Amino acid sequence: MSTTALGIPSFRSGTESVPAAEGPQTAKEFASDQEVRWCPGCGDYAVLKAVQSFLPDLGLRRENIVFVSGIGCSSRFPYYLDTYGMHSIHGRAPSIATGIATAREDLSVWVVTGDGDALSIGGNHLIHALRRNVNMTILLFNNRIYGLTKGQYSPTSEIGKITKSTPVGSLDHPFNPVSLALGAEASFVARTIDSDRKHLTSVLAAAAAHRGTSLVEIYQNCPIFNDGAFDAIKDPDTKDHAIIPLEHGKPITFGTRGADGHGDKGLTRGPASGIEVVDVAQTGLEALLVHDAHHPDPSTAFAISRLTDSGYLNRSPHRHLPPGRAAHLRRPRPPTGHRRPRHRRGQRHRPAHPAHQRRRHLDRRLSTSTRPARTPLHDLCDRAALRRRQGQGLRRRVPLSTASTRASGCCTSTPTSASTAAPVSRSVLRRRSSTRTTSRMS
Repeated sequence: MSTTALGIPSFRSGTESVPAAEGPQTAKEFASDQEVRWCPGCGDYAVLKAVQSFLPDLGLRRENIVFVSGIGCSSRFPYYLDTYGMHSIHGRAPSIATGIATAREDLSVWVVTGDGDALSIGGNHLIHALRRNVNMTILLFNNRIYGLTKGQYSPTSEIGKITKSTPVGSLDHPFNPVSLALGAEASFVARTIDSDRKHLTSVLAAAAAHRGTSLVEIYQNCPIFNDGAFDAIKDPDTKDHAIIPLEHGKPITFGTRGADGHGDKGLTRGPASGIEVVDVAQTGLEALLVHDAHHPDPSTAFAISRLTDSGYLNRSPHRHLPPGRAAHLRRPRPPTGHRRPRHRRGQRHRPAHPAHQRRRHLDRRLSTSTRPARTPLHDLCDRAALRRRQGQGLRRRVPLSTASTRASGCCTSTPTSASTAAPVSRSVLRRRSSTRTTSRMS
Protein backbone atom coordinates (compact mmCIF):
# COMPACT_ATOMS: atom_id res chain seq x y z
CA MET A 1 0.00 0.00 0.00
CA SER A 2 1.21 3.49 -0.81
CA THR A 3 0.01 7.03 -0.22
CA THR A 4 -0.22 10.03 -2.46
CA ALA A 5 -0.30 13.77 -1.97
CA LEU A 6 -3.90 15.00 -2.04
CA GLY A 7 -3.07 18.55 -3.00
CA ILE A 8 -5.14 20.07 -0.18
CA PRO A 9 -4.75 23.86 -0.28
CA SER A 10 -3.38 25.51 2.83
CA PHE A 11 -4.92 28.67 4.23
CA ARG A 12 -3.48 31.07 6.73
CA SER A 13 -6.80 31.60 8.52
CA GLY A 14 -10.07 29.80 9.06
CA THR A 15 -12.01 32.70 7.55
CA GLU A 16 -9.77 33.46 4.57
CA SER A 17 -12.11 31.84 2.02
CA VAL A 18 -15.25 33.51 3.44
CA PRO A 19 -16.40 36.74 1.68
CA ALA A 20 -15.92 39.88 3.74
CA ALA A 21 -18.65 42.32 4.63
CA GLU A 22 -19.05 45.45 2.55
CA GLY A 23 -18.92 47.81 5.51
CA PRO A 24 -18.71 47.95 9.29
CA GLN A 25 -21.20 45.91 11.27
CA THR A 26 -22.77 46.17 14.71
CA ALA A 27 -23.95 43.63 17.28
CA LYS A 28 -27.55 44.71 16.72
CA GLU A 29 -27.40 43.52 13.11
CA PHE A 30 -26.67 39.97 14.31
CA ALA A 31 -29.60 39.89 16.74
CA SER A 32 -32.78 38.34 15.33
CA ASP A 33 -36.35 39.46 16.00
CA GLN A 34 -37.09 36.35 18.08
CA GLU A 35 -37.75 36.62 21.81
CA VAL A 36 -34.88 35.11 23.78
CA ARG A 37 -36.40 32.48 26.06
CA TRP A 38 -34.13 30.90 28.62
CA CYS A 39 -34.54 30.60 32.37
CA PRO A 40 -33.72 33.77 34.33
CA GLY A 41 -30.05 33.77 35.26
CA CYS A 42 -29.05 31.17 32.66
CA GLY A 43 -25.47 31.43 31.45
CA ASP A 44 -26.64 31.14 27.85
CA TYR A 45 -27.65 34.82 27.93
CA ALA A 46 -24.04 35.87 28.58
CA VAL A 47 -22.66 33.60 25.85
CA LEU A 48 -25.25 34.85 23.35
CA LYS A 49 -24.37 38.49 24.02
CA ALA A 50 -20.68 37.71 23.74
CA VAL A 51 -21.16 35.97 20.37
CA GLN A 52 -23.39 38.76 19.01
CA SER A 53 -20.78 41.33 20.02
CA PHE A 54 -17.90 39.28 18.62
CA LEU A 55 -19.29 38.42 15.17
CA PRO A 56 -18.97 42.00 13.79
CA ASP A 57 -15.24 41.83 14.55
CA LEU A 58 -14.88 38.97 12.09
CA GLY A 59 -15.89 41.28 9.23
CA LEU A 60 -17.77 38.52 7.36
CA ARG A 61 -21.03 38.69 5.47
CA ARG A 62 -23.97 37.52 7.57
CA GLU A 63 -25.17 35.45 4.60
CA ASN A 64 -21.96 33.39 4.83
CA ILE A 65 -22.21 32.51 8.51
CA VAL A 66 -24.04 29.32 9.57
CA PHE A 67 -24.89 28.12 13.08
CA VAL A 68 -25.91 24.47 13.51
CA SER A 69 -27.26 23.17 16.80
CA GLY A 70 -28.48 19.88 18.20
CA ILE A 71 -31.03 19.37 20.97
CA GLY A 72 -30.92 21.09 24.34
CA CYS A 73 -31.20 24.49 25.99
CA SER A 74 -28.14 25.81 24.18
CA SER A 75 -29.47 24.58 20.84
CA ARG A 76 -31.93 27.48 20.63
CA PHE A 77 -28.94 29.59 19.61
CA PRO A 78 -29.69 29.74 15.84
CA TYR A 79 -33.09 31.34 16.49
CA TYR A 80 -31.50 34.34 18.18
CA LEU A 81 -28.85 35.13 15.54
CA ASP A 82 -29.65 36.90 12.29
CA THR A 83 -27.54 34.50 10.24
CA TYR A 84 -28.23 31.25 8.50
CA GLY A 85 -28.79 28.36 10.88
CA MET A 86 -30.21 24.91 11.43
CA HIS A 87 -31.80 23.37 14.51
CA SER A 88 -30.81 19.78 13.77
CA ILE A 89 -31.37 16.43 15.49
CA HIS A 90 -30.00 15.10 18.75
CA GLY A 91 -26.22 14.66 18.76
CA ARG A 92 -25.82 14.97 14.97
CA ALA A 93 -24.95 18.65 14.72
CA PRO A 94 -21.20 17.97 14.13
CA SER A 95 -22.03 15.58 11.29
CA ILE A 96 -24.40 18.03 9.60
CA ALA A 97 -21.90 20.85 10.02
CA THR A 98 -19.21 18.61 8.52
CA GLY A 99 -21.29 18.26 5.36
CA ILE A 100 -21.92 22.00 5.16
CA ALA A 101 -18.27 22.91 5.67
CA THR A 102 -17.13 20.30 3.14
CA ALA A 103 -19.57 21.41 0.42
CA ARG A 104 -19.24 25.17 0.98
CA GLU A 105 -15.78 26.47 1.74
CA ASP A 106 -17.10 30.02 1.50
CA LEU A 107 -19.08 29.60 4.76
CA SER A 108 -18.06 30.16 8.37
CA VAL A 109 -19.62 27.14 10.11
CA TRP A 110 -20.33 27.08 13.84
CA VAL A 111 -21.76 24.30 16.00
CA VAL A 112 -23.57 25.00 19.27
CA THR A 113 -24.08 21.96 21.50
CA GLY A 114 -24.23 20.92 25.13
CA ASP A 115 -22.54 18.34 27.33
CA GLY A 116 -25.46 15.91 27.03
CA ASP A 117 -26.02 16.47 23.31
CA ALA A 118 -22.35 16.24 22.32
CA LEU A 119 -20.93 13.71 24.78
CA SER A 120 -23.80 11.24 25.18
CA ILE A 121 -25.78 10.43 22.05
CA GLY A 122 -23.44 12.56 19.94
CA GLY A 123 -20.13 11.34 21.34
CA ASN A 124 -19.28 9.26 18.29
CA HIS A 125 -20.09 12.13 15.92
CA LEU A 126 -18.02 14.57 17.97
CA ILE A 127 -14.79 12.60 18.04
CA HIS A 128 -14.93 11.85 14.32
CA ALA A 129 -15.59 15.50 13.52
CA LEU A 130 -12.48 16.37 15.51
CA ARG A 131 -10.54 13.65 13.73
CA ARG A 132 -11.57 14.84 10.26
CA ASN A 133 -10.53 18.41 11.11
CA VAL A 134 -12.80 20.21 8.65
CA ASN A 135 -13.05 23.97 8.98
CA MET A 136 -15.67 24.66 11.70
CA THR A 137 -15.90 25.83 15.31
CA ILE A 138 -17.71 23.80 17.99
CA LEU A 139 -19.01 25.60 21.08
CA LEU A 140 -19.69 23.04 23.81
CA PHE A 141 -21.81 24.46 26.65
CA ASN A 142 -21.01 22.44 29.77
CA ASN A 143 -23.40 22.86 32.71
CA ARG A 144 -22.94 19.27 33.96
CA ILE A 145 -26.69 18.54 33.89
CA TYR A 146 -29.56 17.83 31.48
CA GLY A 147 -31.49 21.11 31.62
CA LEU A 148 -34.09 20.77 28.85
CA THR A 149 -35.35 17.44 30.20
CA LYS A 150 -35.54 18.88 33.72
CA GLY A 151 -32.50 17.83 35.69
CA GLN A 152 -31.04 14.40 34.88
CA TYR A 153 -27.33 13.70 35.26
CA SER A 154 -25.15 14.18 32.19
CA PRO A 155 -21.85 12.66 30.98
CA THR A 156 -19.97 15.45 32.79
CA SER A 157 -21.79 15.19 36.14
CA GLU A 158 -19.50 14.40 39.04
CA ILE A 159 -19.51 11.07 40.87
CA GLY A 160 -22.18 10.99 43.58
CA LYS A 161 -24.35 13.62 41.84
CA ILE A 162 -27.94 13.26 43.08
CA THR A 163 -30.45 14.02 40.32
CA LYS A 164 -33.86 12.78 39.22
CA SER A 165 -32.25 9.94 37.28
CA THR A 166 -29.65 9.17 39.99
CA PRO A 167 -31.53 9.37 43.31
CA VAL A 168 -28.75 7.54 45.18
CA GLY A 169 -25.89 9.35 43.44
CA SER A 170 -24.23 8.93 40.06
CA LEU A 171 -21.79 6.02 39.76
CA ASP A 172 -20.43 7.00 36.32
CA HIS A 173 -17.03 8.61 35.97
CA PRO A 174 -17.51 11.97 34.19
CA PHE A 175 -16.00 12.96 30.88
CA ASN A 176 -13.39 15.70 30.75
CA PRO A 177 -14.24 17.38 27.40
CA VAL A 178 -10.77 18.89 26.97
CA SER A 179 -9.07 15.56 27.64
CA LEU A 180 -11.49 13.82 25.28
CA ALA A 181 -10.79 16.30 22.49
CA LEU A 182 -7.03 16.03 22.94
CA GLY A 183 -7.30 12.25 22.92
CA ALA A 184 -9.20 12.47 19.62
CA GLU A 185 -6.26 14.56 18.30
CA ALA A 186 -8.20 17.78 17.87
CA SER A 187 -6.15 20.58 16.35
CA PHE A 188 -7.60 23.38 18.53
CA VAL A 189 -8.93 22.94 22.08
CA ALA A 190 -9.76 25.69 24.56
CA ARG A 191 -11.79 26.23 27.71
CA THR A 192 -13.48 29.38 28.99
CA ILE A 193 -16.40 30.47 31.16
CA ASP A 194 -19.64 32.32 30.48
CA SER A 195 -19.12 35.13 33.00
CA ASP A 196 -15.67 36.22 31.74
CA ARG A 197 -16.56 38.27 28.66
CA LYS A 198 -12.99 39.33 27.86
CA HIS A 199 -11.52 35.83 27.97
CA LEU A 200 -14.52 34.33 26.17
CA THR A 201 -14.21 36.82 23.31
CA SER A 202 -10.46 36.23 22.94
CA VAL A 203 -10.97 32.47 22.80
CA LEU A 204 -13.72 32.81 20.18
CA ALA A 205 -11.46 34.98 18.04
CA ALA A 206 -8.62 32.45 18.21
CA ALA A 207 -11.00 29.57 17.41
CA ALA A 208 -12.45 31.36 14.38
CA ALA A 209 -8.97 32.17 13.06
CA HIS A 210 -7.90 28.52 13.28
CA ARG A 211 -8.05 26.56 10.04
CA GLY A 212 -9.63 23.26 11.02
CA THR A 213 -12.01 22.02 13.71
CA SER A 214 -11.92 24.07 16.89
CA LEU A 215 -13.50 22.89 20.14
CA VAL A 216 -14.28 25.51 22.78
CA GLU A 217 -15.67 24.23 26.08
CA ILE A 218 -17.67 26.92 27.88
CA TYR A 219 -18.47 26.46 31.56
CA GLN A 220 -22.10 27.59 31.76
CA ASN A 221 -24.18 27.82 34.92
CA CYS A 222 -27.68 26.32 35.10
CA PRO A 223 -29.45 28.25 37.88
CA ILE A 224 -32.44 25.91 38.01
CA PHE A 225 -31.05 22.37 38.12
CA ASN A 226 -27.33 22.79 38.88
CA ASP A 227 -26.82 26.22 40.35
CA GLY A 228 -23.38 27.01 41.73
CA ALA A 229 -21.57 24.23 39.87
CA PHE A 230 -18.68 26.58 39.02
CA ASP A 231 -18.61 28.87 42.04
CA ALA A 232 -14.99 27.93 42.72
CA ILE A 233 -13.82 29.57 39.48
CA LYS A 234 -16.15 32.58 39.84
CA ASP A 235 -15.61 33.49 43.49
CA PRO A 236 -12.93 36.21 43.78
CA ASP A 237 -11.53 34.51 46.88
CA THR A 238 -10.94 31.14 45.20
CA LYS A 239 -10.73 31.63 41.44
CA ASP A 240 -7.01 32.46 41.43
CA HIS A 241 -6.25 29.06 42.98
CA ALA A 242 -8.84 27.18 40.90
CA ILE A 243 -7.93 28.49 37.43
CA ILE A 244 -4.65 27.72 35.63
CA PRO A 245 -4.34 30.36 32.88
CA LEU A 246 -2.50 29.17 29.76
CA GLU A 247 -0.76 31.78 27.59
CA HIS A 248 1.46 30.75 24.73
CA GLY A 249 5.14 31.29 25.41
CA LYS A 250 4.73 32.15 29.11
CA PRO A 251 5.48 30.11 32.26
CA ILE A 252 2.42 28.40 33.69
CA THR A 253 1.65 29.96 37.07
CA PHE A 254 -1.49 30.46 39.14
CA GLY A 255 -2.53 31.35 42.66
CA THR A 256 -1.84 34.60 44.47
CA ARG A 257 -0.31 37.12 42.06
CA GLY A 258 2.85 38.91 43.02
CA ALA A 259 4.31 42.22 41.90
CA ASP A 260 5.77 40.58 38.78
CA GLY A 261 2.35 39.27 37.73
CA HIS A 262 3.19 35.62 38.34
CA GLY A 263 1.33 33.37 40.76
CA ASP A 264 2.82 31.69 43.77
CA LYS A 265 2.13 28.21 42.31
CA GLY A 266 3.43 26.70 39.10
CA LEU A 267 3.63 23.55 37.03
CA THR A 268 6.73 21.45 36.39
CA ARG A 269 7.34 18.12 34.78
CA GLY A 270 7.53 15.33 37.33
CA PRO A 271 10.02 12.45 37.46
CA ALA A 272 7.50 10.04 35.88
CA SER A 273 6.65 12.28 32.89
CA GLY A 274 3.71 13.71 34.81
CA ILE A 275 2.82 17.26 35.83
CA GLU A 276 3.41 18.45 39.38
CA VAL A 277 2.28 21.53 41.28
CA VAL A 278 5.18 23.35 42.99
CA ASP A 279 5.84 26.58 44.89
CA VAL A 280 7.43 29.18 42.62
CA ALA A 281 9.44 30.62 45.51
CA GLN A 282 11.23 27.28 45.99
CA THR A 283 11.79 26.23 42.37
CA GLY A 284 12.03 29.57 40.54
CA LEU A 285 10.49 30.58 37.22
CA GLU A 286 13.26 28.87 35.24
CA ALA A 287 12.08 25.41 36.33
CA LEU A 288 8.44 25.95 35.36
CA LEU A 289 6.75 24.67 32.22
CA VAL A 290 6.39 27.18 29.40
CA HIS A 291 3.10 26.77 27.58
CA ASP A 292 3.50 25.82 23.93
CA ALA A 293 0.11 25.92 22.23
CA HIS A 294 1.57 24.79 18.89
CA HIS A 295 3.50 21.73 20.01
CA PRO A 296 2.63 18.75 17.77
CA ASP A 297 2.65 16.30 20.69
CA PRO A 298 -0.50 16.79 22.84
CA SER A 299 0.74 14.71 25.78
CA THR A 300 1.74 17.73 27.90
CA ALA A 301 -1.55 19.49 27.22
CA PHE A 302 -3.41 16.31 28.11
CA ALA A 303 -1.54 16.03 31.41
CA ILE A 304 -2.40 19.63 32.25
CA SER A 305 -6.07 19.05 31.46
CA ARG A 306 -6.17 16.27 34.05
CA LEU A 307 -5.12 18.61 36.86
CA THR A 308 -8.43 20.40 37.14
CA ASP A 309 -11.90 19.06 37.74
CA SER A 310 -14.54 21.80 37.42
CA GLY A 311 -12.31 24.33 39.15
CA TYR A 312 -11.01 22.18 42.01
CA LEU A 313 -7.30 21.53 41.68
CA ASN A 314 -6.00 18.02 42.22
CA ARG A 315 -2.62 18.76 43.83
CA SER A 316 -1.25 15.28 43.08
CA PRO A 317 -0.88 14.15 39.47
CA HIS A 318 -1.67 10.61 40.70
CA ARG A 319 -4.93 11.66 42.38
CA HIS A 320 -3.63 10.71 45.85
CA LEU A 321 -3.47 7.00 45.09
CA PRO A 322 -1.36 4.73 47.34
CA PRO A 323 2.29 4.22 46.29
CA GLY A 324 2.81 1.53 43.67
CA ARG A 325 -0.60 2.05 42.00
CA ALA A 326 -0.08 5.34 40.19
CA ALA A 327 -1.23 3.92 36.85
CA HIS A 328 -4.17 1.98 38.25
CA LEU A 329 -7.11 4.35 38.73
CA ARG A 330 -9.85 2.76 40.80
CA ARG A 331 -13.27 3.88 39.62
CA PRO A 332 -16.62 2.77 41.10
CA ARG A 333 -18.40 0.51 38.65
CA PRO A 334 -22.18 0.37 38.30
CA PRO A 335 -23.88 -2.85 39.46
CA THR A 336 -24.12 -5.47 36.71
CA GLY A 337 -27.15 -7.29 38.05
CA HIS A 338 -25.17 -10.34 39.17
CA ARG A 339 -24.61 -11.30 42.77
CA ARG A 340 -21.21 -10.31 44.06
CA PRO A 341 -19.08 -13.40 44.83
CA ARG A 342 -18.75 -14.26 48.50
CA HIS A 343 -15.44 -13.66 50.21
CA ARG A 344 -13.59 -16.75 51.23
CA ARG A 345 -12.68 -17.37 54.79
CA GLY A 346 -9.62 -15.38 55.78
CA GLN A 347 -10.05 -12.76 53.06
CA ARG A 348 -10.51 -9.15 54.04
CA HIS A 349 -13.96 -7.77 53.31
CA ARG A 350 -13.83 -4.56 51.26
CA PRO A 351 -16.60 -2.09 52.17
CA ALA A 352 -19.01 -1.17 49.41
CA HIS A 353 -19.12 2.22 47.75
CA PRO A 354 -21.41 4.67 49.62
CA ALA A 355 -23.67 4.92 46.58
CA HIS A 356 -24.09 1.13 46.60
CA GLN A 357 -24.91 1.22 50.30
CA ARG A 358 -27.59 3.83 49.70
CA ARG A 359 -29.05 1.74 46.90
CA ARG A 360 -29.21 -1.36 49.11
CA HIS A 361 -30.91 0.65 51.82
CA LEU A 362 -33.44 1.90 49.28
CA ASP A 363 -34.10 -1.66 48.06
CA ARG A 364 -34.69 -2.86 51.60
CA ARG A 365 -37.11 -0.01 52.17
CA LEU A 366 -39.00 -0.80 48.99
CA SER A 367 -39.21 -4.49 49.86
CA THR A 368 -41.05 -3.68 53.09
CA SER A 369 -43.24 -0.77 51.99
CA THR A 370 -44.12 -0.37 48.32
CA ARG A 371 -43.63 -3.82 46.83
CA PRO A 372 -46.82 -5.94 46.64
CA ALA A 373 -47.00 -9.06 48.76
CA ARG A 374 -46.04 -12.29 47.05
CA THR A 375 -48.81 -14.76 46.22
CA PRO A 376 -48.83 -18.37 44.95
CA LEU A 377 -49.32 -16.90 41.47
CA HIS A 378 -45.91 -15.19 41.70
CA ASP A 379 -44.29 -18.50 42.64
CA LEU A 380 -45.90 -20.27 39.68
CA CYS A 381 -44.60 -17.61 37.28
CA ASP A 382 -41.10 -17.81 38.76
CA ARG A 383 -41.01 -21.59 38.38
CA ALA A 384 -42.32 -21.42 34.81
CA ALA A 385 -39.69 -18.86 33.87
CA LEU A 386 -36.96 -21.00 35.45
CA ARG A 387 -38.04 -24.05 33.45
CA ARG A 388 -37.98 -22.09 30.19
CA ARG A 389 -34.45 -20.91 30.91
CA GLN A 390 -33.41 -24.49 31.63
CA GLY A 391 -34.90 -25.70 28.34
CA GLN A 392 -37.45 -28.02 29.99
CA GLY A 393 -40.58 -26.22 28.76
CA LEU A 394 -43.76 -25.99 30.78
CA ARG A 395 -45.04 -28.75 32.99
CA ARG A 396 -48.14 -30.69 31.97
CA ARG A 397 -50.60 -28.52 33.89
CA VAL A 398 -50.41 -24.73 33.96
CA PRO A 399 -53.14 -22.53 35.45
CA LEU A 400 -54.93 -20.69 32.67
CA SER A 401 -55.06 -17.53 34.78
CA THR A 402 -51.27 -17.57 34.94
CA ALA A 403 -50.90 -17.44 31.17
CA SER A 404 -53.40 -14.62 30.82
CA THR A 405 -51.86 -12.66 33.69
CA ARG A 406 -48.32 -12.97 32.29
CA ALA A 407 -49.52 -11.69 28.96
CA SER A 408 -50.95 -8.62 30.65
CA GLY A 409 -47.89 -7.72 32.68
CA CYS A 410 -46.27 -10.69 34.51
CA CYS A 411 -48.21 -10.92 37.76
CA THR A 412 -49.03 -7.27 38.10
CA SER A 413 -52.54 -8.21 39.28
CA THR A 414 -53.22 -10.25 42.40
CA PRO A 415 -55.92 -12.99 42.17
CA THR A 416 -58.46 -13.34 44.93
CA SER A 417 -57.63 -16.97 45.50
CA ALA A 418 -55.18 -19.44 44.02
CA SER A 419 -57.80 -22.22 43.98
CA THR A 420 -60.29 -20.30 41.80
CA ALA A 421 -58.32 -21.02 38.62
CA ALA A 422 -59.01 -24.55 37.42
CA PRO A 423 -55.96 -26.26 35.87
CA VAL A 424 -56.16 -26.95 32.15
CA SER A 425 -53.85 -29.43 30.43
CA ARG A 426 -51.77 -28.59 27.40
CA SER A 427 -53.79 -30.91 25.18
CA VAL A 428 -57.00 -29.03 26.03
CA LEU A 429 -55.33 -25.72 25.24
CA ARG A 430 -54.12 -27.15 21.94
CA ARG A 431 -57.60 -28.37 21.00
CA ARG A 432 -59.13 -25.01 21.89
CA SER A 433 -56.66 -23.10 19.73
CA SER A 434 -57.20 -25.44 16.78
CA THR A 435 -60.98 -25.06 17.14
CA ARG A 436 -60.66 -21.26 17.01
CA THR A 437 -58.48 -21.52 13.89
CA THR A 438 -60.99 -23.85 12.15
CA SER A 439 -63.94 -21.60 12.93
CA ARG A 440 -62.09 -18.57 11.55
CA MET A 441 -61.26 -20.41 8.34
CA SER A 442 -64.87 -21.56 7.88
